[in-house]
Amino acid sequence: KWFVLAGSLYYFDSPEQKSAKGVLEIGHECLVQTADEYVNDCEWSFGLFHPGGKIFFLCAESEAERADWINSINQNI
Repeated sequence: KWFVLAGSLYYFDSPEQKSAKGVLEIGHECLVQTADEYVNDCEWSFGLFHPGGKIFFLCAESEAERADWINSINQNI
């Protein structure tokens, strides 16, 4: 999946896809943080904990990119 943060978190099958496959609404009830261990064989994973108990794990390509995603999502919450 490919993600774009624009108020909400939109996801696509690839960067070339024109319209989003879906959207994750983020709000003040959400929590985002690093994962304590590898998730889906990803060293730089992080979780988006959504109200109602849903957890979405995402994977960044580096520690710095993971920190950027977490900071950016937190600014939108």
